Amino acid sequence: KIIEHRQPGSITDMESFQPLLDRNKQPTITMEAKELVSILHAAASDPTISSLYATFGEGMRFPVGTAHVEEIRNAVRIFNESHRVHRDPNVKHEPLFAMMRNGDPKPSYAFGYGYDWNEYFLASAFSYVHLQGRGNLHLFGCVAQNTFFGGMLDKYGIKAHVFRHGQYKNAPSFLTEKKYSSAHLENVKSMTSSLNNTIRTCIETSRPMNFDNVMWQSIFDYGSLTSSNSEEIGLVDFTPPVDPLHSLLGFNSRKEAEKRKKKQKKKESLSQSSVNEGGSGEKAGD
Repeated sequence: KIIEHRQPGSITDMESFQPLLDRNKQPTITMEAKELVSILHAAASDPTISSLYATFGEGMRFPVGTAHVEEIRNAVRIFNESHRVHRDPNVKHEPLFAMMRNGDPKPSYAFGYGYDWNEYFLASAFSYVHLQGRGNLHLFGCVAQNTFFGGMLDKYGIKAHVFRHGQYKNAPSFLTEKKYSSAHLENVKSMTSSLNNTIRTCIETSRPMNFDNVMWQSIFDYGSLTSSNSEEIGLVDFTPPVDPLHSLLGFNSRKEAEKRKKKQKKKESLSQSSVNEGGSGEKAGD
């Protein structure tokens, strides 16, 4: 079952795979992070939905912060583990329970034409991570950018009067300074380091790998990894030349056809067996 979110609050079955598969005709869908999280929770509890598929890095970046990415990531994890009771806190810190479903875990697939740090943070929560053979994995870590207007304002004779408390309260620094002060730089480095450590821990929990600090620093320093490098060190599972969604759907269709064929053969075999037993009984009576 493939679903398409067409309007807020509605999930509609698609009559055909083609609109979803044709990227040139695929509609742009915009929604809030909490709306997407709710859809994933509903999909996790829906027994008719068997898997999740996501495409990353096709020239667009989702405009959400790390906290929103983590919420979506947790929802993907609930989908993967929907065969058991799962609890996930929402923004109000109220426990949300995914309904228990009999059967195996639901698989999820992430395919990327390329991943940046935030995208890979989300993709690593999927059961399988695919990277296009020509794509790259851009793992530079978290980056903070600040533009300082102090020099420009000085040229125009403009003086910015600001009020702040303490040397680490640097919100107005972009109006008064020309570069980072030592306290401001220390503050920014501390923030990005904390975010990087959190994301690294989440990735290591989701992926079958155990990198030490030296390995992670080498990845950050190297920057962009090729698809073969990424697969070799275990950051991705497969590097197909094209989006494998067509192949996955075809494979699943063949599997379903084989199941139906086996079921039909079994039914015919049982029916034939009943006929033979009935015939044997008549001969014995004669």
